Amino acid sequence: PVARRTVSSTVVARRTWQTAAMGALGLLAIEVAARWPHSAWWGRASARLRVTALDVGQGDATLVDLPDGRLMLIDGGGFVGAPIDPGERVILPVLRARRRSRVDIVVLTHPHPDHYGGLGSVVRQIDVGEFWFGGEEGALASAAARGAAASEHLSPYRQLLDILRERSVPFVTARELCAAKGEAGPAVIRVLHPCPEVVSERGANDNSLVVHISHGRH
Repeated sequence: PVARRTVSSTVVARRTWQTAAMGALGLLAIEVAARWPHSAWWGRASARLRVTALDVGQGDATLVDLPDGRLMLIDGGGFVGAPIDPGERVILPVLRARRRSRVDIVVLTHPHPDHYGGLGSVVRQIDVGEFWFGGEEGALASAAARGAAASEHLSPYRQLLDILRERSVPFVTARELCAAKGEAGPAVIRVLHPCPEVVSERGANDNSLVVHISHGRH
C-alpha cells in the first residue's frame, strides 16, 4: 500500500506566501536594476557625464545625464508634414524605460519643426525644470515664421510655448544664458552662441543656441 501524507492548509498557505514573496523580491530587484543606472542619485554618486543621441530621424534629440544628477534634453526632432511624433515614438519611451519622470532642462536650439516637433508631447507628460531657448519670445516667434516652409508649422511651436507657460516652467533666454556659467557637479556648462543675445537680422539657424559642456578632459 502507498502511504498518503496530508498537507495542512496552514503549510499550503505558508508556501504560497513564500512563493509570492520571492516573486515580489525578484520584481523589486529587476526594478532597482532598471532604475539605478539612470537615476539622479546614480548620476550624483558616479559624477559621470553621459550623452545619448536618440534616433528621431529628422532633426536631433539628445539626452544629457549631468554629473550632478540632473537630466537635460536638447531638441526633440520632428518630421515636417508627416503625422509622426518623435516625442511619443522615441523620447517618452526612452524616459519611461529609464524611469525618469522629470527633465530638469529642456533646450530648444532654434524654432524649426525638426527640432521642436517632438517637444510638445514630452512637456505635456513630463515634469520640466526650466526651458532654454535662443532669445526673447518675440524674436523666436518671428524667426520661426521666417524659417517655416508654411504658416501651419508655426502653430505647434506656439502650442509648445503655451504648454510651458501653463505649467509655469521658467523660460531662460540666450541673453541670460550667455551671461552665466553653470556648474553641474564637476561639469561646467557654457552657452557660446548667440551671444550676447539673438540678432534679429539673422535667420533661426544662425541664431541657434550652442551649448558647451566640459567635464575633465572631455
